[in-house]
Amino acid sequence: MIIENLRIERSSDESKLIVDLHSETIGDDRLWFSVPNEYSEYLTNDRFDAFLVGMLYPAMMYGEDIEIKGCVSERLLFNINTYVISLLRSFSSEVKHINVIAEDTSSEKLVNTDVGTGFSGGVDSFCTIYDHFTLASNINFRISKLLFFNVGSHGKYKDLSTHKKYQSRFDYLKSFATEVELDFIRLDSNLHKYHVWKHEKTSPLTITAGVLVLQNLFHTYYISSSLSYSEIPKFMRYEINKYMHSYSDPILLPLLSTESLQFIPDGQQYLRSEKIRRIANYNSANKFLNVCVNSNEETSRNCSICSKCMRTISVLESLDLLEQFKNIFDYDLYRRKRFRYMAKLRIDYNKSPFAKDNIDVARANGKYVPSILLSIIFLFPKILINVLRALLRFALGKQYYTFVNRIKNWGKNG
Repeated sequence: MIIENLRIERSSDESKLIVDLHSETIGDDRLWFSVPNEYSEYLTNDRFDAFLVGMLYPAMMYGEDIEIKGCVSERLLFNINTYVISLLRSFSSEVKHINVIAEDTSSEKLVNTDVGTGFSGGVDSFCTIYDHFTLASNINFRISKLLFFNVGSHGKYKDLSTHKKYQSRFDYLKSFATEVELDFIRLDSNLHKYHVWKHEKTSPLTITAGVLVLQNLFHTYYISSSLSYSEIPKFMRYEINKYMHSYSDPILLPLLSTESLQFIPDGQQYLRSEKIRRIANYNSANKFLNVCVNSNEETSRNCSICSKCMRTISVLESLDLLEQFKNIFDYDLYRRKRFRYMAKLRIDYNKSPFAKDNIDVARANGKYVPSILLSIIFLFPKILINVLRALLRFALGKQYYTFVNRIKNWGKNG
């Protein structure tokens, strides 16, 4: 795979940072990132860092070496060839070892002044903002700008609803940015055209690629992570080839830093329930928390019954914090499905960090949790029927079929 011809193209309302791609698998194409024109001066147009990181996983999937016809940050190129490629191979057996070369490298530190983070309105991003903006005292590490990406989390590249979701969610969340007086920068891209799997599988790479586009702006960038330090070693085996962020954030993200931009994985000092408790009295979170992953929903509304909505409401219920978020969730909808959801969490307790956390919080606060047996009976009634049949067959022996026929005849005769 050859990546070349780095350039900026401007239209009436946005500026695109573009490269040409040449691949044996995908052919000749263009990869681009865009920002509103007022941020065009911050586009990093003298090194290919963003495009290398963005295309690394696809190239490894195709088994194609990467040749950069231009400059790459020296630290990033070293880390990718020495550590990152091996780390990604431990995450997925599908990818192949490749080599990355560049015509030139630079260890020069770019001039930048800002600290950033992505803002999706979820629990993780709100906790990061609460810690490193609302409560922050050190100006060198205090968030000064927010990013909102379109690199895969809103849907597939060619789906008509994807850009609509991206725009509607941005329009909804920018009210928060206005309220706290932070710039909220849209960053669009066609990167997810080449990441054809689910967004969560490679999100650390697509997100960091987007940030690397703006190295002339950010010297520090917080990426909100999901799992805590205590959960990663217990559950990472379940994340292999599924969720790269859960598998590798504390190791991978620092390795994608450059001489100019430091990536900090944030939030892993807390369990998910601790994050919710932490932001529960944060007025902005009470108004703008947006956790919904309902794929049929093109608006910013929380559906209250998808997996992430119910995961969040369940913790709020356990902590007696429902009142604080009553304006953004429909608790009647949640209660109709609560038992089924809690039963599923009970079954997943030993293989899902979120299930374990939710169940533990409910128990610690005296809330009802169904037993494992009741959960299995409720979710898998056919299993119970088959077990009862087996027990009857064992107990009755040859009389079992006579007994069954009598039951059937009784049913026919009313």
